[in-house]
Amino acid sequence: GGGGGNGRFAYGLRNGTVGVYAKTSRVWRVKSKHKVAAVQAFDIDADGAPELISGWGNGSLNARRTHNGEVVHKAALRQPVAALLRGNYRLDGQEELIVCCTNGEVRGYVPTEEQQAAAGLRA
Repeated sequence: GGGGGNGRFAYGLRNGTVGVYAKTSRVWRVKSKHKVAAVQAFDIDADGAPELISGWGNGSLNARRTHNGEVVHKAALRQPVAALLRGNYRLDGQEELIVCCTNGEVRGYVPTEEQQAAAGLRA
């Protein structure tokens, strides 16, 4: 998984649990009936702190604050998520969140300021 620094690490389990630990102490966790397909740290709201992005077997994509698990953005994809990556997908020098679905669909998300992203993740 990804991390937010300060000895923290994020995890996603096949049983539908995602969460964050600070060294040996659990900071938060959430459980779902769906399977976690991938997790990645990415600053989706351009606030300077990476969120925990989780991609799910039902096509859900969630961004949560690493310090408390609060959902800051959601998206519903048509296919299950296969992988979450970070990279310069558009070759413009800006890192994006790259979401790969099981059917081969690939989407790139760029960090957006919070007020612009209030409606959710932008493609």
